[in-house]
Amino acid sequence: MTQGFNDATNAINNYFATQWALSAYTAYQITYRNISDTYAAGSTPWLRLTTLENDGNQISIGVLGCLRFSGVISAQIFVPAGTGTALPHAMADAAADILRNMEIEVDDSGVIRSRTPKTRAEGEESEGWYQVTVSVSFFRDTRGT
Repeated sequence: MTQGFNDATNAINNYFATQWALSAYTAYQITYRNISDTYAAGSTPWLRLTTLENDGNQISIGVLGCLRFSGVISAQIFVPAGTGTALPHAMADAAADILRNMEIEVDDSGVIRSRTPKTRAEGEESEGWYQVTVSVSFFRDTRGT
């Protein structure tokens, strides 16, 4: 069976969480899309990881060909507004290092590969947080069954 969006999202989340736990920023929690951002109510820096898929295409010839799906992984870093840019920028560098050129095998059914991430300072939000976003294009190839 080929991997689906849920399998790919879980693989990316698990990979990122494992690598983040090895970083200097392991004390700062990760939350995920459509899961309550309980950290937003506090004053501790935190990170939201989101995976979005775009188009899918068959990239080989034949009935059991290879399917390629493209998408974007986004790591949004939040620190309390007014606390400077050193910490969120350092956290963004760590997130970018994790996401850069990653390659994840998913249950012998395919592979997920990322490109070069870009970092963007979003600035202060109305809820009192300063945000920096790291985003990277990825594609996942699935083997036909």
